[in-house]
Amino acid sequence: MKEILFAQRLADNEKKVRDRALKKLRKYLRLKSSNGPAISREDALKLWKGLFYCMYMADKPLVQVGVCVCVC
Repeated sequence: MKEILFAQRLADNEKKVRDRALKKLRKYLRLKSSNGPAISREDALKLWKGLFYCMYMADKPLVQVGVCVCVC
C-alpha cells in the first residue's frame, strides 16, 4: 500500500513533494532490503511508474541527473 502513495507523491506537480518522496523512498527501500525479502514485483512496478513520472516532471537534464543521484 505504501508503494502506491510513493508513486503518487513521486508524480506530484510540486517539486518539494517529489523531493520529500524521494528521500522517504530511499529510506524505505534501505529498510525493506535489510529486513528480509525484497518488495514484490507488483510493488516494484508501481514504484517504477512513480519514478518514471518523477523523471518526466524534472524537465531539464540537469534536474534529471539530480533525481538519478538522489535515488541511487
